[in-house]
Amino acid sequence: MSKDNEVHLSAGDASHLKKFYKNEFTIHGDSHSSVRYASKESQWKRYDILTQISNLQNKSILDYGCGTGHLLEYLNEKAIVINDYIGVDILPEFLQVAKEKFPSATFLERLIDCNRPFDFGIVSGTFNDTLSDNRNFWQQAISELFISCREGIAFNLMSKYVDYENPNLYYESPSYVLDFVKKNLSPFVTLRHDYLCKVDSVPYEFSVYVYKKAKNSLL
Repeated sequence: MSKDNEVHLSAGDASHLKKFYKNEFTIHGDSHSSVRYASKESQWKRYDILTQISNLQNKSILDYGCGTGHLLEYLNEKAIVINDYIGVDILPEFLQVAKEKFPSATFLERLIDCNRPFDFGIVSGTFNDTLSDNRNFWQQAISELFISCREGIAFNLMSKYVDYENPNLYYESPSYVLDFVKKNLSPFVTLRHDYLCKVDSVPYEFSVYVYKKAKNSLL
């Protein structure tokens, strides 16, 4: 990965995120709560949606914002066998736990340190924290991941189509995301706003699959 394309957080944002998630981890330990999910069920639902990007059997995956490796737990639980897993996260405490749980996987603090190709990039919840420039951050991140992947990326964001916005979370326009991806990354895009993370709620987030080529290409 090119150093010129590395995704950067401002010093203030990085410090804030590390402090926040270290505190959550101290309180909640290795659980869905430490990475800001309301429940394990809602966390697993998001993974279920994101991993529908393709058949992931025997593929390699980069998990951007991996926390303590919960996506890998999900894949193992669902018997989805992958041939390589790389997790990237800003918090060393998360990565230490992840390495202890999954010694055969690779865990890194920086995207730039990933020195091998991967088939799919997956991002769940990483773009939800309020930052000084959220839009620039997610655009940089998905652009870098897409350049580096061989087949595609899947990511989610909180949607502007809600009746209430938590001031501590970032909400984005699905139409803006689709327009950015189509113009800057690939013509082969799926945007999903058709699922619920909580029973009796509204679709307050959306997921996007971006492919290097048509999913059902005959070429």
